[in-house]
Amino acid sequence: MSPGPSCVRSLKRRGRPSREKNTPPHRRSALGRFYKNEEIDMSHARVPKGRFEPNGHCCSTLERIYWSQGEFSMKPRHQHKKLGQAGWKISEVERLTGLSRRDIQRVCYQGEGGIGLLSPKETKWGYRVYSTRDLKVLYAVALLRERGMTLPQVKREFERVHSDADAILDEQVDLLREEIERNVSRYHKALALGHAKDRNALERLFRRIVAFELTFAGDDGPDSALDLPEMELLVELMYGPGSYEGIRGLL
Repeated sequence: MSPGPSCVRSLKRRGRPSREKNTPPHRRSALGRFYKNEEIDMSHARVPKGRFEPNGHCCSTLERIYWSQGEFSMKPRHQHKKLGQAGWKISEVERLTGLSRRDIQRVCYQGEGGIGLLSPKETKWGYRVYSTRDLKVLYAVALLRERGMTLPQVKREFERVHSDADAILDEQVDLLREEIERNVSRYHKALALGHAKDRNALERLFRRIVAFELTFAGDDGPDSALDLPEMELLVELMYGPGSYEGIRGLL
């Protein structure tokens, strides 16, 4: 959260410079411009002697953001390790999926509680590595395990969709989206009630919700925002009991 004008004046009185004023242009809102699909200005980036100069032809988006923030430690593309070529080690898979090593092993092998969904590739040095498809399967397993399923139940789920991890991930995405919407609604209600006596705070929350819906719902933004479960409570805290139906009737 950026400091308000009074905070900025206070910082200046104490002799502490404003952060925004002294932030180099190439470091300001790089991620914000990236998410707005705007080009990141690389002209201010300092290039140390002996390092390649970043531009859109030789750099990935990630590299350009990194350089735009004044960092210089990323290697040129031709020096990068080719990601995913050999695969991930089991310790890396643990970190990326959240599954325990024991569960990963039981997903891969038959017998002794195993369900045999995967056959990891074995390198010439004798250890197993996991592909992108393996990560898909293991993350789908992790999501099902979080919902309380045992490994035999997980196996039956995969059999139901003919071992299609994408189908399971699509189902989980839908469920997670619904959970997010419910949690966001509960968050907004709690926030609104916590500021029930602050009309300005309620109006800011109202504008934030409408702006979010406008961004993701297009032309139906304002109407769909008023249809959200939390909006009835928010509107009636702002304008009084029964006001929500009256406002809905005007649209």
